[in-house]
Amino acid sequence: MDFIVRSVRIEGKWIPNDLLEIIKNTVNIGEQYSPANVSDAQTKVSEWFEEKENNFNLSNGAYSILYVDSETCDVSDETNPKQVEIVIHPYSVRVDLLSVGNNVLPIPRVNTPSFSTGVPSELLATLPVIGILADRNYSESLYLQTTTDLLNLPPRTTTDNGDQTTNLNLNLSARRSLSQPFYNLNTGLEYTHFNYSGQPGENISISYGNRFEPLGEGQNWREQVQIEGGIQGRLDQSFFDAYALGSSVRLLQNIYNLRNSDPVQNSDIGLKLYALGDSRIGNGFGRMGVWFDSGFPSNSSSYQRLAVRAGYATELGHGHNTIGLEIIAGSGYAWGNSPEYSRFFGGNSVSNYLYEQLGDAQVKDFPSGPILRSFGEQQAGLRGSNGLVSGGNFYWHINLNLTFPIAQWSKPLIPDIEIDNGRTLRSILKGQVNTARNSIAVYLEEQGYSSEEADNRADRIVKRDIAPTVNYIADHANIYSIKPMLLFDAAQISGNNGLGSTTWAAVGAGIQVNIINGSLETGYMQTIAPASDSSVGNFFLRLVLHNFP
Repeated sequence: MDFIVRSVRIEGKWIPNDLLEIIKNTVNIGEQYSPANVSDAQTKVSEWFEEKENNFNLSNGAYSILYVDSETCDVSDETNPKQVEIVIHPYSVRVDLLSVGNNVLPIPRVNTPSFSTGVPSELLATLPVIGILADRNYSESLYLQTTTDLLNLPPRTTTDNGDQTTNLNLNLSARRSLSQPFYNLNTGLEYTHFNYSGQPGENISISYGNRFEPLGEGQNWREQVQIEGGIQGRLDQSFFDAYALGSSVRLLQNIYNLRNSDPVQNSDIGLKLYALGDSRIGNGFGRMGVWFDSGFPSNSSSYQRLAVRAGYATELGHGHNTIGLEIIAGSGYAWGNSPEYSRFFGGNSVSNYLYEQLGDAQVKDFPSGPILRSFGEQQAGLRGSNGLVSGGNFYWHINLNLTFPIAQWSKPLIPDIEIDNGRTLRSILKGQVNTARNSIAVYLEEQGYSSEEADNRADRIVKRDIAPTVNYIADHANIYSIKPMLLFDAAQISGNNGLGSTTWAAVGAGIQVNIINGSLETGYMQTIAPASDSSVGNFFLRLVLHNFP
């Protein structure tokens, strides 16, 4: 007696009903099981993804390597003998063509594809990011960020941009402390045009921000309108693989105080310049930034600030259980008549300099001071003879993270399973790179490029991004990992007007978790020097949930 197909399912996120119906009809639910029909179903899933999903991905600066396998499961019982369920297994490796760090850093990943045509329009239209943050100064806080592309609203899921992305993003971010009066609200409209095969693109934005934040032992209310413009692009070099250059003009209102001092109100017109670069060196990721800022307060003479910051992250060892190393260092100097709100305060950072997108506001913003995680946000400063904590006009810092693998607490993203004839899933996915090159070339030619130009651009994308990323992710990435962390910070702030300088050192431990669409870093840092601050410690937490579509 032959087996009957009882059911079929496709593994992945947001499987479209249309695709599922096609696969049901292909395997003939309720009819005799046929290996040829199953093979045909696998092909149709692959063709659907390539046509509807990878074209959409390419128009948004990404590409997914895909391999489709299947499993036939005996689901017979006493009342329904000789029945099988067919499970279609699409395995994928997603490559980000815009952000170098997303291809190297230990971020949340999945090994099954997400089908944009099945994503609820509310998620696709807003791309929400949700966070829970905590430190000793800002206290526990909730964070929400949304991005809506007004040029590509659902249900529109494909754009005919070739190797370019064009977006008009309405951005909104909000953060609110749960036990303190602090908050941060930002909204803006940003036009971006990015060509990921080499030519520079441009961006221009207008934004509004309103925040109430800690400042030393006092507080600062800040309202800002900013107009910003710049260029960004990719280079065929490892040292500077991606870059962003830009400038902005701001109108700023401030009301600040230092603990029990009288509030000071000030307005400010300012200019900012920035130059940022990402690099992929070996199996690691590096980022460097330089910022210049000049402000013209209404009630005093002008001031200028200069800052540099660099970071590098890599995995030490082979395979999936590696030691993670992250190091960040920076320095800043201010001169002229700097008001208190423009001086440097140290403390915990709400974001990770290496993990944010190169064009995000958190990366382009001028650094507020040294990263010192044993203090709360903008808490560390220089105590004057009047007992008040003030900011400095010079700082430096160095921060070190080491994460240690525990094999039982991680799982490889690409399982080391044999598919057929001794070939493993890992080797098959690596071998799909040539298929990707041909698919990208066909897509670019359909968008109007000549055959020769499409081939050249496809070769450049595969050589620079897809091939090294697929090899690295297949060999090293995990679908989930839980790693203990050891932490070390050193920082100094110096001031003029008799404030002197203070150098701090802090050590701590924590845990780093990456799983599906969530990342968590939490731990405790204790100041060990100077002796006057040896009682200062800080519990910090950063939980971020994203990649819902």
